[in-house]
Amino acid sequence: MHTEPIQDFAKQFHLTPRETEVLQAIALQGLSNEEAAKTFFVHRKTLSNHIQCIFVKTRSRTSRELLSKIIHFVLDYKKEDGVLSGAGRRQASG
Repeated sequence: MHTEPIQDFAKQFHLTPRETEVLQAIALQGLSNEEAAKTFFVHRKTLSNHIQCIFVKTRSRTSRELLSKIIHFVLDYKKEDGVLSGAGRRQASG
């Protein structure tokens, strides 16, 4: 069975299952911290702790840096699967 790239990203950086869920909620679903806290039935401070752990484990200083790492990981993941992104197609055919 083929795993999702975000799951492999989480494994690469040794994220816990909860950190992976938080990463998916915020990075992929676009939930705000407050919305994510409500989704997981935790206090915003608890959610902030999960996010801080994600930053430390991925060596990201900002949300933008973390999202950039996720995007590059997913693009590389798709290239390994034989699926080129739009930018990859232009480079490959050019």
